[in-house]
This record gives sequence, structure tokens and C-alpha cells, in this order.
Amino acid sequence: MHPSRSRTADAITLGFLVVGLAVIVIALVALVRDVRDDAAWAAVLLGLGVGVWGLWFRRLGTDDAADEATLNRSATGRIGTVAIVGVIAGGAYWLLRGALDRTVAEAVVVTGITLALWMVNRVVDAQIRRRRAAGEAD
Repeated sequence: MHPSRSRTADAITLGFLVVGLAVIVIALVALVRDVRDDAAWAAVLLGLGVGVWGLWFRRLGTDDAADEATLNRSATGRIGTVAIVGVIAGGAYWLLRGALDRTVAEAVVVTGITLALWMVNRVVDAQIRRRRAAGEAD
């Protein structure tokens, strides 16, 4: 039996898929004009990341069985992580390289710093959750 579907969740998923597709189409138009356009390639990554994030959002909370939930949650977490990395990397690089007209080196450095800070945040959050779980278990 499948869980009931939320119209709000469906609208959010559809919105992210449409935005992702629109970004990809615009990027492909730019790539047709100049295949060496770094910002357009980053926009393709951004569009894919936004679309995958929308699908990942839709998968949240759809696990039925408790033992399957652990497996699906880890798979769902990996999908979400990949999508967010795509959104952050593609978006940061596109913004820096295309809109702000920075060099490739500057865009890569700032994108690397952004991803590193995001990963540090995830690690710290995981440690806080583990400490809370250990404190509640005692």
C-alpha cells in the first residue's frame, strides 16, 4: 500500500523539476552558441541538481517498512547529498564565472570553499545528533 500523496509535495517536486529543466534548456541554448562556455556547463550541472533535488524531496517519507526505511533513508540521503552538491557547485560556479565574470581559478576556489563549509556543517550536525542520541540512551 502506498502512502497518501500530498498536493503540496507534488507541487514542490513539479516546481523544482520545471525550474531544473528550464535552467538546462537555457544552458543548452548557450552551449549551442559557444560550446566552450564554462558558465553554461555549470548551469547544466545546476539544472540537473535542482531536478534531482525535487525528486529526492518527493522520496522523503515514502518508506513503508521499518527495516527498509533504514536502507532507503541511507540511499535517499546519498541522492540528496549528490543533488545538493550539484546545486551548490553548479550554482556557485555559474554565478562566479557567468554573472560576475570571474576567472576559472577564482570560481573554482570560491566553489571549493563553499562546498568545504557545507561539508563541515554536515559533519558537525551529525556529531551533535550522535551526542544527543548517546545522551538520551544513558
